Amino acid sequence: MIRKILVPLDGSELSEGVFPWLRFLAQNLGPEVEVKLIRSFEPPSTVYLLPELAVPTTNAFSDDYLGGLILEYLNRKVEELDGLEVSCHMCLGEAASQILEYSEESDLVLMASHGRGGLGKWLLGSVATKVARGATTPVMVVGGKVLERQRKMIHELNKILVPLDGSKAGERALQAGVEMAGVFDAELILYTGVSQVELQHQFALETNRAGLNNAETYLSSLVDGLEGVRASFHAQETYGSTGIAEFAEKTEAGLIVMGSHGRSGLERWLLGSETEKTLQEAHCPVLVTH
Repeated sequence: MIRKILVPLDGSELSEGVFPWLRFLAQNLGPEVEVKLIRSFEPPSTVYLLPELAVPTTNAFSDDYLGGLILEYLNRKVEELDGLEVSCHMCLGEAASQILEYSEESDLVLMASHGRGGLGKWLLGSVATKVARGATTPVMVVGGKVLERQRKMIHELNKILVPLDGSKAGERALQAGVEMAGVFDAELILYTGVSQVELQHQFALETNRAGLNNAETYLSSLVDGLEGVRASFHAQETYGSTGIAEFAEKTEAGLIVMGSHGRSGLERWLLGSETEKTLQEAHCPVLVTH
């Protein structure tokens, strides 16, 4: 059950784009939810390997002054989130490392994929990538395409998509999807994109059919084992990509829940290519489980 939500910020409006989702989650999860806002600060004096060679700065750019500005910013955001139980903290050190450290005390990390770096370059935002790769806590990433067309308030979440590939990581994501579906009374859609062989001869056709049939049998068995949620499944042929983001948009899914890696991944190695691609392309938030 989600009771503690960690929200990393970097002072940009993009990073604050998660606030509508934060209010929506808290509203549905109940009054016991605690929110912690954090922002990291790397004091300029610690950046130099040889402080005696650093260019002198004025008081306006001293560590204490800059740190004070960050604390003022965080306190303003706490006030903006009136009605929620919110605390804030300024972390000293590199952003991703601090977020990962604080995530161990949380049930969910909610963060934007882009912040001060903007949407112009992909990189997913290097901080968000590092957190999604390294966290053991579920990470809900509100991606660039969501931020671009973000509504001020989210009123409902009717469908949750769970991509599966037969891996244990995928089935762990399914459990998280079931929990979220229960919270939001949403329909759960299990999905597998079956990568097909180009049709050049009859053997390829038979191979493709067998792969699709196996996927449908697998998804059907998972749906049959679910209780207390409305669930359906869909397997489709794909070529070169699993088509997760496209299928999510087609079905108007409000959330994608998926594992950080699948069959090709290693425990706590890096994001699987499909997960990383989905984070980049999805038009709805993506909850990454581990």
